[in-house]
Amino acid sequence: MRTRSLIIGLCCLFILGSVLSMSGKSQKPLEEADFEVIEIGTGADPQWSPDGKKISFLFEGWMYLANANGEGEIQNLFEIPKTAYRYHWLDSTEFLFRETEQLREEDGRLLEITNRLTGVSREGTKRTIVETKQDLASSFFFSAPVFMPDGTVGYFTFPPGKSWVSDEAAFKVIKQGKMRPDSSLKQLRAAVIPSVPHSISGDIWLESLDKSIKKRITTGRLCSYPELSPDGSKILAMCRHEHGICVTDLQGNTASVGERAVDTADISESSTGPKWSPDSKKIAYTRVTSKILDWDGQAIENIAAEIHMVNADDSDLRVIDIPDVVEFNPVWSPDGTKVACAGKNTGNVYVIKLK
Repeated sequence: MRTRSLIIGLCCLFILGSVLSMSGKSQKPLEEADFEVIEIGTGADPQWSPDGKKISFLFEGWMYLANANGEGEIQNLFEIPKTAYRYHWLDSTEFLFRETEQLREEDGRLLEITNRLTGVSREGTKRTIVETKQDLASSFFFSAPVFMPDGTVGYFTFPPGKSWVSDEAAFKVIKQGKMRPDSSLKQLRAAVIPSVPHSISGDIWLESLDKSIKKRITTGRLCSYPELSPDGSKILAMCRHEHGICVTDLQGNTASVGERAVDTADISESSTGPKWSPDSKKIAYTRVTSKILDWDGQAIENIAAEIHMVNADDSDLRVIDIPDVVEFNPVWSPDGTKVACAGKNTGNVYVIKLK
C-alpha cells in the first residue's frame, strides 16, 4: 500500500510538472535590488523626451511634463486637442497628435468624419499638418504617423477610393531623419498587408518608402503591428500563428518569444504592446491576466498585469512587478536603461530604473 501511494504521488508530480511547463516559459522575477521605481505623477500614456531626461503624460485633457528622475516641479504645458486620441514627440520642441472628429445630426446620424494630424509646441501653439474630411467618393486618406528607425517621421496618403495597401500610396515627410531618401537602404520599414480584407492581420513585408524595395518576409502567420528593430536586422510583431509575440529575421525565420496566450474557462492570459530596446537586444511587453465575463461578447476585466522583459532570442525572461500596481504599456528610454509605464489601477505614471 505504501509503495502504491508513492507511485501515485510521483505520477501526480509528473503531471503537474508537465502542465506547468506547457502553460508558460520559465520566469525569473527581478529582485527589488535589480530595479528602482520612481513615481512621477498622476496621469497616463507616458512618453520619453528625445533626450531621455523628461517624461510627458496626459491627465484630464492636459499635457504635463516632468523630470524623469522624479525631482523638481511638474509642468502643465497645454490643453490637448479635444478630439485627439494618440500622441508622440515629434522633436524636442513639438508634439504630434492624431485627431478624429465626428459631425452628427441631433438624432445621432453620422454626417462627416474629419481626420487630422496636428503639431503642438511645448508652448501650446498648434499647426495643422494634414486634414481630410472622410468621403469615400472624393477624399484622399492618410495613415497614422510612421516613425522610421533613422528618425524620419511622415505619413502615407491614398487616392480616393483606394485601399491603404494600394501601390498608389505616397509618403509625405513631416520630419527628415538621418538617412537621405535616396540612400542605399531606401529608409526600410516593416509593414503588414492584410490577408483578409479589412483585417489588421496578414503577412509582414519589408519595404522602402519610395517603393523601390518590397520583399515578403512571412506567409500565413497572421501578423499585426510589425516593428523593425533599431539596428534593422529583425522584425517584432504579434502573430496569431504563434499565439503571441514573434521575432523574424529578414529571411523569414520566425520564432515565438515570451509567453503564448492561454485561455481557460474563465481566465485569459495574453501578451501585448511589445517594444524593442534601443540596442535591439531586448523586448519589453505587458503580460495581462483577464477574467472572462462574456465569451460571446468578449467582455473581459483585467485583474493583473506585469511588465515582462526577454532577450530577442527568447532567453532570460524576467518579470518586473511593482507591488500593488497593475503595470501597462512599457516604453523604453532612449538609452535603454529605464522603462516608463502607467499604473492602470493607481492612475499614476512610473519610471523603472534598471540596475
